[in-house]
Amino acid sequence: GPPGCNLFVFHLPDDWQDDDLHEYFVPHGNVVSAKVMKELGTGRSRGFGFVSYEDRVSAATAIKKMQGYKVMGKRLKVEFKKGEHEGRGGREADDADLGQGSDDADASKKGYPDDERLIGYLRAISAKNVVESLKEFEGGGGG
Repeated sequence: GPPGCNLFVFHLPDDWQDDDLHEYFVPHGNVVSAKVMKELGTGRSRGFGFVSYEDRVSAATAIKKMQGYKVMGKRLKVEFKKGEHEGRGGREADDADLGQGSDDADASKKGYPDDERLIGYLRAISAKNVVESLKEFEGGGGG
C-alpha cells in the first residue's frame, strides 16, 4: 500500500489465514492486501501480519477500532508499519539523540541496557505518531 497506509498487526490467533485477517480489517476501508506471516518449513502462523489500505484515513480508523480488539481470547495490537509514519516521524537524525541520555525524564538512573532504552524510545515515537495522525484525521473529519 501507499506510505502511511500499512499496518502491523500482532497477537493474531494461531489458526488465522490471510482471509481471516482481511475479513476483520475490511470494514474499516479498502484493503489492498492482508498477509499473515508464516514460519518457513512448517507454514505455521508466526502470530503477526500486515494489512495495507488504499488510504491513510482507513489505516488510522483501523488502528483506532482494532487496537485491543478481542478475538479468540487474544487482544490484537495494531500499529503503523515501522518507518511509514507521515511527516517528521521516520527521520534518521532522531537517532542521534539516543546516545546522549541527557533527558531528565530518562530512566537511565536504573541503568537499562541500551536496546531496552531504544525499544522504549521507538515505542514512544510510534505512539506519538499514531496519536498525531488520529488527531489530524479527527480534526479533518468535521464530525
